[in-house]
Amino acid sequence: MLHSAAAGWVWLTLIPLSLLFAINSCYLMPLFLHREAVDVWTAVALCAITPLIYVTIHHFLQSMQEQYRAQQNEAVLVAQIHALEQQTERILSAERMNRIFRHDLRHFLQLLKSSALAGDAAELLKVVSTMDKDLTQLAGIGQLHRYTGSVLIDTVLSLTAAQAADLGVDFTVSLTVPEDLPVDMTEFAVVLSNALENALNACSCLPPETPRCIRVVDGGCMGPFFLAIENTISAPVAVDLTTGLPTTDRPDHGYGAKSIAAFAEKYHAVLDYQQTKSTFALRLLFPK
Repeated sequence: MLHSAAAGWVWLTLIPLSLLFAINSCYLMPLFLHREAVDVWTAVALCAITPLIYVTIHHFLQSMQEQYRAQQNEAVLVAQIHALEQQTERILSAERMNRIFRHDLRHFLQLLKSSALAGDAAELLKVVSTMDKDLTQLAGIGQLHRYTGSVLIDTVLSLTAAQAADLGVDFTVSLTVPEDLPVDMTEFAVVLSNALENALNACSCLPPETPRCIRVVDGGCMGPFFLAIENTISAPVAVDLTTGLPTTDRPDHGYGAKSIAAFAEKYHAVLDYQQTKSTFALRLLFPK
């Protein structure tokens, strides 16, 4: 925001120039004309106004920049929520179709049997083609696994499990999300999705022969809710010493970590990152 307004700094130079003109008119010019000038402290006061004005402008622009970042984070969050809801609906649709297919399977088998006994190869191929089409459609949508009982959370975990299987990652989940957790579950699902996406990206960078694993666990039923996501890494993760957040120089990356930090700040959760030589862990501790 500030970088795009570089031309605006030219206008800001008018502030000291205007004050310089005022000082010249009130103090220097009368002396030059051999007239009595105003008190010197008036000139000093005019000089002191300049930094005060710039400090005010700085705070104003800083608040505008923070507001702009918040609007950006909100826009990203809304887009992620929309995408997650769409994916959830697709998986729920697949689950409904799966139940219908299991219900119809007995009828398909009867048709196959009768077509085979009648020697009707055309009808037999037609039934097999219909079954294959239904199965292909179901396989393309995905399957919802019951991890926590929350449809949104289970959607995120199910999608991650499918991606982890494709990458050869050992994905384990031991998670119970309290029903009275004082957060918006949709936002929590997006945060979980961002964290797991980062974990999958880290695992995909590992050499093929290196064990790959992602663990999602909670802190048990005692005390405040605690979430930990741990994954294997191939190299140390760079961390911003100012914010404590993971950083990356890859374009269009790093928004997930900022979104997680904004979520933690919003709900007063403690966010912590820890890493060893071979593992990286995200931890979130929520207040009671």
